[in-house]
Amino acid sequence: MNFIENLKVFQNYLEKNNIDFFLVFSNNEFLKECSDLNNNSRYLLSGFTGSAGDMLVSPQKAYIFVDGRYHIQVDEQIDNNYIVPVKLQMGESRNDKIKEIIKKSNIKKPKIAFPANKISVENFEVLCKILEKFQPKFIKLNYDPICKFFAINNEQNVYNVWNVGIEIVGKTTSEKLKGLKKYENDFLLVFSNDEVCYLANIRSDQNPYSSSLNCFALVGEGVVRVFCDSCKISEELKFIDEKIIYKDFSEIDNEILKIKKDVFYEASKMPLLYFDKFKDKGIKLRKISQSPVAKMKAIKNKTELAYIQECYQKSDAAILDAIKYLNLNLKKKKKITCAEFMNYLVKAQKKQGIFALSFKPILALNERSAIIHCTEFDSNQQIKQGDLILLDFGVYFEGGYATDMTRTFAAGDKYSNNLLKEVYTTVLKAFLNTCFFPIKSSTTFYDLDKRARSIIKRSKILGFSFNHGTGHGIGLNVHEMPPVLSPSKFACQKIKSGMVFSIEPGMYKEKIGGVRLENSVCTVKTSKGIEIKTLTNLPFDEKLIIFDMLTKKEKHWLKNYQSKVIK
Repeated sequence: MNFIENLKVFQNYLEKNNIDFFLVFSNNEFLKECSDLNNNSRYLLSGFTGSAGDMLVSPQKAYIFVDGRYHIQVDEQIDNNYIVPVKLQMGESRNDKIKEIIKKSNIKKPKIAFPANKISVENFEVLCKILEKFQPKFIKLNYDPICKFFAINNEQNVYNVWNVGIEIVGKTTSEKLKGLKKYENDFLLVFSNDEVCYLANIRSDQNPYSSSLNCFALVGEGVVRVFCDSCKISEELKFIDEKIIYKDFSEIDNEILKIKKDVFYEASKMPLLYFDKFKDKGIKLRKISQSPVAKMKAIKNKTELAYIQECYQKSDAAILDAIKYLNLNLKKKKKITCAEFMNYLVKAQKKQGIFALSFKPILALNERSAIIHCTEFDSNQQIKQGDLILLDFGVYFEGGYATDMTRTFAAGDKYSNNLLKEVYTTVLKAFLNTCFFPIKSSTTFYDLDKRARSIIKRSKILGFSFNHGTGHGIGLNVHEMPPVLSPSKFACQKIKSGMVFSIEPGMYKEKIGGVRLENSVCTVKTSKGIEIKTLTNLPFDEKLIIFDMLTKKEKHWLKNYQSKVIK
């Protein structure tokens, strides 16, 4: 695909339609990261494959905004003769950068267009406030012209939707609706695919790297009305639970007309297109700060936790099998390529019973490990003794809960780079001190992030950066919020029992390499209070550890951890 030609054609379209700026989003119409690149507007104009990163395009210029995970990758994948990379640092806002660009343009009352089905109400409100003094004219489109012009529709439209039993999810839809009693006399709009599938106890293989169906829901009058491509729902599934009514997307306008009560919505998850649709019909919309379904979903019950632990045990066994396969072949001096290693790993996972990967795997060797999200690797590259490998991998089993883990390890039985050993040990110290952080009633996820970041900051290893969050929530999606572990206001949430999240500090330096160590963990209530329990069962590579750098307490933690997971 000629991305620059696509960009030029689109810029010509903007000029002909007298549009000064166009906001290009990487998410789909459900505001989820668009894993299908052939329908990802940002990718179609730039060739950048990162899971996140939006663009601002004018008839003359184009800008792409990326966070710290993609600073190296964006330089490799875009043509900076035509696209300007805007590399956001921790705490920097894309919208603030957009403001700077529009200010420098000196255009009075700029016309700014965007697809209204791909921007949230909250994002639009923030944008309006930030750009207020420029008096912009916003042009809301009901469709995405970029996908219309350039998308390659290779979807076969064949997928499955299934019910997940009580032995996996622990609660029926009726029981979950009891947690939404506050809204029983009104309606609650749920636009997150994951939240709808959580409420309805359904899963799907419709999309790559997802276990959720493309859908949204209207909750009220004691039932969950699920709007989806209803012809894909089997008759058997339609009658499993009387609390779930399946409707076709085309029926939403008729359903809106029937509403005689207030409708609650979460502004960060509701597409602007639907907000305007409800508002135009005279529906009274009431904003809530956070979806009650998201809060409920963030606290896993005992049944869910037991099932999730089982998933990690199976997946981790496959990962250990693949690493053993690699090392045995290296010992026999057989050639193993990156593709052969990854193919073996995926086959080992399939033997354990997975139905999908939960994200595009990351595999990076040596200096490439500095690319935080290195999903594009050389399939033919041979893995050699002593290579540093960063592997980030996750899967879905039938229950639809994502797994996620990262291990940095040395191929074979030796490793000699002392600088990266020092980096590895520093990241390990950050991991251990976060994983074994003493949790009090006032402890927040911000505190966990601060702990990991402070240890890396103290190391003073020149040139290495930690330019991403310490972790994220995990559930039906590999990235779920709440919780989030980062130096932001979103992390200032108290830690509660039953939460599942990742702990993944890292350090990276371009042209040298990087280290990330990630365990998925959960919080459990004990006689001592809330404690962090690991779900991941993978050991750390002791060839890479400088034990003299560890304190007595850290050595104790490590010894106990290693003996437990190896056993």
